[in-house]
Amino acid sequence: RQDTQHDALTGLGNRRAFDERLHAQLPRDKRYGHSFSLALLDVGGLEAPIHRFGQVGGDEALPEVARILQRQTRAIDACFRIGPDDFALVMPGTSAEGARIVAERCRTHITEAGFCEGAVVASFGVVEAGNESADDLTSRAHAAVSADKQAQRSAS
Repeated sequence: RQDTQHDALTGLGNRRAFDERLHAQLPRDKRYGHSFSLALLDVGGLEAPIHRFGQVGGDEALPEVARILQRQTRAIDACFRIGPDDFALVMPGTSAEGARIVAERCRTHITEAGFCEGAVVASFGVVEAGNESADDLTSRAHAAVSADKQAQRSAS
């Protein structure tokens, strides 16, 4: 079960574990009137360490990003690696505003880690779950990641 639910490189839950968590969390929180927030993270700039150090360079950055996410979240929060350079945080009992604070704290620590002279950057999409499907929730979060990337480009 460990192998089917966890990412071998980072030790975080994988896409399957993420999907199971969302499909369990949404109806539970709806039933009890609780809320949770979802933050998706896209790690950009991994090409720089990969070009410079080979695949090992990218593979070394990802576990460190995972450790940062775990250190900056609570024990009841869940961290997942859901794609090659994509992560997700499920934060029960957390409003969108609280989740944005966590996301910004994570972004700061990832930036301060200075992977490959700061070439690695984090884009976050934070949404609070509503009365919607898991697919709709993740679609909103992906749209928020895209908006964050655009805002970062505009600020550069």
